[in-house]
Parts: sequence; structure tokens; C-alpha cells
Amino acid sequence: MPYQSWSYFQFQQVPQIRRIILNLLEMEDEIAPLLCPSEGKFKVRFACTVCNFADKAGGILVDIGSNGERYYECFCPEHGIYGGTIAENNTDIFDINTPVRALAREIFYIYQMSEVNGQNMMSDGSDWVQYATINMEALLCYGISTEKHPARFFSPMIVDEYGAKLAKSVQVGTGRYTHIPKYNIDSRWLLYTFGDSIYQVLWDEVAGWQNDPKCLFRNYTIRYFEELLRI
Repeated sequence: MPYQSWSYFQFQQVPQIRRIILNLLEMEDEIAPLLCPSEGKFKVRFACTVCNFADKAGGILVDIGSNGERYYECFCPEHGIYGGTIAENNTDIFDINTPVRALAREIFYIYQMSEVNGQNMMSDGSDWVQYATINMEALLCYGISTEKHPARFFSPMIVDEYGAKLAKSVQVGTGRYTHIPKYNIDSRWLLYTFGDSIYQVLWDEVAGWQNDPKCLFRNYTIRYFEELLRI
């Protein structure tokens, strides 16, 4: 099946997407409590132009232009104060809360499908079930009716031996997975260890899940796949 992938950099270069994010920022008081309930605000982050450091807390909004463009002041502990701008037609690279990016992407594709009388379908891990319902509320706040919302299906989640999601942030930030074979947590090692044929093994395993509800509506531990890879 033909497909197209694009990077976050390419995503940000589309003026329509930047306009959607600007619209969401204008609606921050209404939408942030849904998408970011712990802080109740959006965090707009620009990387330092010298060392690429970006404060996770985000920059400070210092001005809003006549066309809605937003100017932020950020701080790097080594290089001091610097600025960044979000405007419909500029190309300053920024980051924002993941749920906000996900919502902007959905809105963009809803608009794209509306132009061709099509229907979006989204596939996410089962850990996104909660966010899906929140996104539906946010889409309604944005003015998009339910019949235009994407159809959704959710794949099983891979969990560690304690039942927690096998998370990249845990792997990178804590070293908690050092006892797990590298090929189970790093796709590069999967290829190095088993070669291209391993992808067929994995495909054969998951291809039939949709035909058997007890296989699809569950999670799988990393040990399950470790045993599978030993075949």
C-alpha cells in the first residue's frame, strides 16, 4: 500500500499547520485544561540558536502581532536570552506540548479530507485511548463536528515485566532496561542481531491479530516478544 511519511521539521513548514497552531494558542484558555490538565497551559519551546538547549517549561509570550503572530522570549543558562516567533509564513522551528501537536495534525488532515470528500483513519497505541476522547472534545471546541472526526483503532501496547508501558523516555533517561536484550528495545539491534528476515517473523505474528479479538484487545509483555524472537 502506498504511503508517505514526513518529519516534524516538514510538518512545521506548512503554513496551514502553523495557522492551526496559532488558532489553538488563541484558544489556550479553553483548550489547555483539556489537553494539558496538570499545567493548564501550553508550553512553546524554541531551541537556543547556539547550543540547541530548550527549556522544557517553554518561553514567555512577549507580544502578539496584528496577524496573530506570537513572539516568545526564551533563556539559555549558557548563552542568555534569545527569541522565537510563530507566524503563519515564517520557519522558526519550535516545540509544543505533544497533545497540541497531535490535535493540530488531526485538524490539518480533517481539512485535507474535506477537500476530497474523504475520511481519515487513525491508528494509535492503546495508551492513547484516553487522549482520543479528549481530542474529540477539543475538536468540538475548535468547531469541527463529530461526523468529520477521524475513525480510530488502537493497537496493543508493549509493556515491561511490571506491566508499565515500554517507554523511550524510561530507556533513555533511567537505564531501567539495561537487563533486557538490546534487540528488544532498539530496532537497530534487532536488525543487527537477526537480519532482515526478522521483520517477516514479526509481521506473521501480528498479521492475524485483527481476526482474533482475544489477540487484539490485550497488551503484550516484552518477554512475549523475546520468546518469539528465539524461534
